[in-house]
Amino acid sequence: KLGAEAAVRMARQTNDRLAKFITSNPKRFAGLGLLPTPDPAGAADELERIVTRLGLKGAMVHGLTNGNFLDEKQFWPIFERAQALDVPIYIHPSFPHPAVIDAYYKDYAADYPELIGPALGFTVEAATQAVRRVVSGVFEK
Repeated sequence: KLGAEAAVRMARQTNDRLAKFITSNPKRFAGLGLLPTPDPAGAADELERIVTRLGLKGAMVHGLTNGNFLDEKQFWPIFERAQALDVPIYIHPSFPHPAVIDAYYKDYAADYPELIGPALGFTVEAATQAVRRVVSGVFEK
């Protein structure tokens, strides 16, 4: 579990380094920033900073933040800011919720650990996150 303060600090440092790298050849490189989702308000502010000050094109997030789904209303300020800035939020595939891992993969995970990751788990998780955003109403808001 990453706390809000550490997440904000690490995201800022990472985004600053990415932006510096991009400036080495801006005709070749562009980037999506990292958002400190354990602090939703801080994540929205970081999104604005990386777009307006660093020139990044949007941001990337995972579907879960410390076990919470990003379609929960506490995270909506991130999507509201993305809408205001007219930039994308890329949902990067990640490992499923621990309860899903236990229910779906526990019988096979020891022998086939890749099922939890890119082989199947990432796909199930990305699809779940996309559907949750649709049914949550965040896009309509």
